[in-house]
Amino acid sequence: MLNQGRYRRSAHQSAFRLELTPLRSSEVDLRVVVSTKVTKKAVERNRLKRRLREIWRALSPIPLRPPASPGYRVTVYTKKIALETGFSDLSRQLIAGLKQL
Repeated sequence: MLNQGRYRRSAHQSAFRLELTPLRSSEVDLRVVVSTKVTKKAVERNRLKRRLREIWRALSPIPLRPPASPGYRVTVYTKKIALETGFSDLSRQLIAGLKQL
């Protein structure tokens, strides 16, 4: 599912929601948000953040339609189901979500 607003685009997957925000600079940025509603344990929140950052780093060309500006920020808002999701499934969902943006 793809929602396209005036400034942001978002895509939903079962483990997380992705949001693309254009930036005025030319940098490409990833932010991962794991709320305490997902898990109270900091160790589990940090593990999930590390997994998603590693998947992002491993993607050499980011499979993303070019936004209007040269720079953009991708924010990943995780859901509880992401804790039980394996690395390969997270990777598949992140790639699919990025292609939707």
